[in-house]
Amino acid sequence: MKKWVYVVGILLAAGVATAVYLTQRPAEQPSAANLPTRTVQASKGNIETKVSGSGSVSVSEVNNVKAGYKGTISKINFKVGDQVKKGQTLVVFKKTDNSERIKQTELSLKKQQLQMQQLQKQYKEAPEENRESIQVNMESLDLEIEQNESTLASLQAEEAENHDVVAPTAGTIKESQIETGNDVNENTVVAVIADYTKLEFIMSADELDIPSIQSGQSAQVTLNAFPNQQFTGKITSIGKEGNSNNGVATYEVGISLTKPDGVLAGMSGQAEIVTQSKKDVVLVPVDAVIAMGSKHFVRVPSDAESPPTTTNDGKDTTRGQDNAEGADKQDSKAINQRNAGNGNTRNNGRVGMGQAMGGTLKEVVVGISNDTYAEITSGLQAGDAVLIATPQGKAGSGSSTTEQRQRQNGMGFGGGGFPGGASFQGGSMGSRGGRQ
Repeated sequence: MKKWVYVVGILLAAGVATAVYLTQRPAEQPSAANLPTRTVQASKGNIETKVSGSGSVSVSEVNNVKAGYKGTISKINFKVGDQVKKGQTLVVFKKTDNSERIKQTELSLKKQQLQMQQLQKQYKEAPEENRESIQVNMESLDLEIEQNESTLASLQAEEAENHDVVAPTAGTIKESQIETGNDVNENTVVAVIADYTKLEFIMSADELDIPSIQSGQSAQVTLNAFPNQQFTGKITSIGKEGNSNNGVATYEVGISLTKPDGVLAGMSGQAEIVTQSKKDVVLVPVDAVIAMGSKHFVRVPSDAESPPTTTNDGKDTTRGQDNAEGADKQDSKAINQRNAGNGNTRNNGRVGMGQAMGGTLKEVVVGISNDTYAEITSGLQAGDAVLIATPQGKAGSGSSTTEQRQRQNGMGFGGGGFPGGASFQGGSMGSRGGRQ
């Protein structure tokens, strides 16, 4: 009996040790060599890069109308909210009545002119010894006449002047603080005119995007009030000073709206600016590109390998163009999630996966790219096959804020460092278009 108890004890101890070993040893990782892949073809198409940002609508043309004259306001021909036309009289000033002074000056001149005639006659008839004193009187009177003539001219000019304030442009009276009877000086603002037909979208752009933004570039604006409508515009201004928040600077970018029908100042929304655009170029999904130092590669099936026709989820990789975009984007997103879950970044994780995918690395030269596609300027032709890792595993906690900011600004797809932006459009890749 003791012998059986001893044997049972040994077996129990061995079982406990085995359980502890199994629970505490590191979990075995799946073999990288078995990483599933799918095959896609390089195709011809169009590609755009874009930067985006939020903002709101404001009036692009606002005029502060100044008095331009020191005087008393006698009449105001508008009220706040009125529509005015260019050249319309806005403010009338009280005029100074110079009629009495003009009349007195004219009478004085007539008397002086009569006196001058008498002196001239006396001068002719006077003996030589008396002419000198008469000459002095004539010269003094001539100065008085000249002074009165100047005074009369000034009074008449002042009487004829029109200091009324007119609208320098058409628009709506947005603001005014004056009242009838107010005394104002030359720099007093009598009205603020806003032209609500000329609107612009002021977008807040990240400092990393500013180098790729230039005046004249086209933009698309989507407002929260019109979620199903896009407004077009062009860049008209780029802020010279940024606003810093948590160590990140943003700059105001003005986008003049082409046809702002129904748009009101103050409406908020999003804008996308086309920074680069190319047509009919060779494109591959952005996740097919692998960066190694300053060079870039794609992985192509080796001569000894036959290109796989299905992915690990059974999808046909030789599917038609109609469903290519949806599968490519879905797979690309899943790969990014897997990278985040495995703790890999897009810069170093992608190279590691490429080494476990089989096939052969082929060096390529990359042009512009966005979040979906990369332009290949050398190394591939339309129709060439490339390998892409099939998404698998469980998504992790996601990228860090810094990495997300880098990816939004194109600082590293597929280990790359290509300019980021918007989406691929149309071309011979069929339905592989991005956001329109």
